[in-house]
Amino acid sequence: MEYAISISLVAMVIFMIYFMVKARANFWLILFVIPWMLFTMGFGFMLYEISKGYATQLKIPNSQFLYAKVMGDVTYVMVLNEKGPRLHVLPSSEELRQEIKKGNRQVKEGKTVMIEGNDHIPVPRIHLFDHKKQMPK
Repeated sequence: MEYAISISLVAMVIFMIYFMVKARANFWLILFVIPWMLFTMGFGFMLYEISKGYATQLKIPNSQFLYAKVMGDVTYVMVLNEKGPRLHVLPSSEELRQEIKKGNRQVKEGKTVMIEGNDHIPVPRIHLFDHKKQMPK
């Protein structure tokens, strides 16, 4: 997805420059707009690349639990789903701390641990991956 956005941004700038030159636009307009568009392309690409690694406050999807750390009143949870690894930020609570402690211990033991986020419960649930339920027979 990120490559499609980057390619479309570059293609848009190239097409706009081409059509402005082809339409014989005013020299001063071209002199101003082309550098501005190149700057916008570079700045947009840079912002997109920088923001990919930031932690999100979105609901945790059902995914594999990798690690979590409680720091004060904030909990950082690293998960792995089909889109890749992602860091989530959650408000800390005692119930979440117990779940995190259990999940970190199971991961340290080498087990595959899943985390389930749900709108109906305030704290995501952590449990072992059930291979019998997930694998076809």
